[in-house]
Amino acid sequence: MPVAATMTPEIATLPDWAVMPSTDAPVTADAPKAPGGLRLVVAANSVVLAPFKWMAAADITAAIAHYATPGLGWAALTAAGASVMGGGWAMWRTREARLLETTKTLRSRRAQQQNAKVAAVAGAAWMLVGSTWTPVGPHGLMQIALLGGGLAVSAPHLYRNRRRELPAVDEPPAIEAPIEQREDKRLTRFRDQFCVNGNLQDAHLHGLQELPGGFKFEVALSVARRGTFHDLKTIEGQIAGLYDVPFDHVSVEPPESRSARRGVVTVLTETKAHAREDRWDGASTYDPETGCFTLGRYADSTPSRWQLHAPYNGAAGGLSVGVIGSGKTSTLHVVACEAGQAKLCRTCLADRSCPECDHGRICALWMGDPQCQPFAVWRGHPDVTAWGPLSCVRLLWWAYTAMRQRAAYFGQMKWTDHLGRENVGKGWFDPTPQHPMVAVVIDEWPMITNDPALAEFAVPLALAILQEGRKVGFSLTLGSQEGDVDVLGDRGVREALTAFNACVHRSDRIAKRMLGTEGNPEDLPSDVPGLNYLKGIDQRSGITQRTKSIREYLKPGETGVDVREIAGRIAADPITYDEAITSSIVPLGYTGQGQVLADDDGWSLSDLTSTGEDQAQSVPEATEPRPAAPRATVPAEHLDATREALIQRRTAEVPDLMADSDLSALDVSRALDLLIADGLATQTPDGRYATCS
Repeated sequence: MPVAATMTPEIATLPDWAVMPSTDAPVTADAPKAPGGLRLVVAANSVVLAPFKWMAAADITAAIAHYATPGLGWAALTAAGASVMGGGWAMWRTREARLLETTKTLRSRRAQQQNAKVAAVAGAAWMLVGSTWTPVGPHGLMQIALLGGGLAVSAPHLYRNRRRELPAVDEPPAIEAPIEQREDKRLTRFRDQFCVNGNLQDAHLHGLQELPGGFKFEVALSVARRGTFHDLKTIEGQIAGLYDVPFDHVSVEPPESRSARRGVVTVLTETKAHAREDRWDGASTYDPETGCFTLGRYADSTPSRWQLHAPYNGAAGGLSVGVIGSGKTSTLHVVACEAGQAKLCRTCLADRSCPECDHGRICALWMGDPQCQPFAVWRGHPDVTAWGPLSCVRLLWWAYTAMRQRAAYFGQMKWTDHLGRENVGKGWFDPTPQHPMVAVVIDEWPMITNDPALAEFAVPLALAILQEGRKVGFSLTLGSQEGDVDVLGDRGVREALTAFNACVHRSDRIAKRMLGTEGNPEDLPSDVPGLNYLKGIDQRSGITQRTKSIREYLKPGETGVDVREIAGRIAADPITYDEAITSSIVPLGYTGQGQVLADDDGWSLSDLTSTGEDQAQSVPEATEPRPAAPRATVPAEHLDATREALIQRRTAEVPDLMADSDLSALDVSRALDLLIADGLATQTPDGRYATCS
């Protein structure tokens, strides 16, 4: 039996229910219940009381022998022998009993053993004498003396070890065993495949998230292995092979912190994960705090944003590129719908401090369609519509003239800031209903640049609007099937368009280098219109994005909102121009809201020059657009490296020259332009470059 932990007897061996539960161990329902009263006293002193138990047994034995065989002496001897055996057994139990853990010294342990032995020997001796002389019968006084002597020996021990009330112990809270977290099998596959050796060895995989149709996780590369984000980006195709998905279903992009040692891997495992459409209800998503609206969603289902303007900065344009059927025009539809519906209160703007705000449009929508077909749903509904390539040039001339007039006005504008200081001149622009921005949106831009007569005026006008119009509220957004410099008309046009928003749908691999996206648009599927890589304020051009869906016209039986309805909303809410704009475009032929400029209305390029001369006094500093300047300053080493690479290959494309010269796409493009201008290189009809010497 275990030693009692609740008492302090010299020696005690208790049953399990007599042991006080430890405060460190929880009490379970399976523990035996402890008895009370006399039973607990007997159990707590079982070792010392053992001789008296044997004495009672000997008395019973002697009594049976006495009555069974009266007058026989051997019965008394039998009882005496039983008493001796009982005493010996009690002594043996005493020697084998364990001592309390609280007994610290050897002297104390020996004293306890001695006390227990004395009690056992005394009890055995009384049994031997009493059983032999007077087992049971007429000599009861001797039996009483026997019992009294035994009690005298055991009474001090019983008193010292009397049962005391145990303090109440609150049940401790159950301690839950830690659940072993097993790594997800998808992460284990990635670790076994790529993190065994090389720069990705010992990489930390964490942050696994379930996505609609896939999952994503973050990879933190080891400092000791000197791994960087580029090491992770180079295995993007191998990751697609590991999970057995198409190339466009895997995106490796930097984290939100832009750490060079981390990367976020997004994997879409659903067969047609990109086919999921987000139908737009037509409500404006413009946010005045950021100057952005929601364009669609990324592959991880987070919203993507297009920047309409940068707060305390100026207007923002963009570029939508993609082959036929890729959805570039649909993206322009969404941009036009959002720009035309952007509104602020005429009094409190975005503060919402008015009891009832009077909202007004903050962005005039000027749309141009040189093909006279993609923007047919808009004709007559925007603030101004240009129908035909010549009319688009005229639209650009209007925008340029109004831009110069507003720039002159802003340069002399007197205004008071929030600190009460009076200022003259304003070098930044935020749109308001009183001074709206003007967003010029033109689709199929190459139809204009491919016409030498039109490109001579259109390209310099576009370049001037992009470079100078931002801080006075003029933006230009173009649509094109390609993003090459030759198609856009000028290197400066391409750089300015991609500075804020560049939506690259399915196209060739050169567009990736030309427009600076991290994802490869050549890998995008051909059966998912609107899927693209967006280079913009979110800085997530390495993950696919799909523009929100809205039909130009609802099909029979369909319900909801279409582009035609939103165009009607814009037409029903005319824009209010400031004096600088109206004073510049009215003399050029502006007649009012919804005006359509057509190629057959009698206007020609000669009118552009003569009108510019007539407006020389009202348009400060510039009445003619500055000519484009393709000849930019190119370092001699860039020029020599590009020419040497071209001579070695005889004919080459831009990516080939980039690999041989170790230069960027922009540096190679500039060097090629200068070589062509100097007659040292030429461009073949198939788009390749060749040396002339």
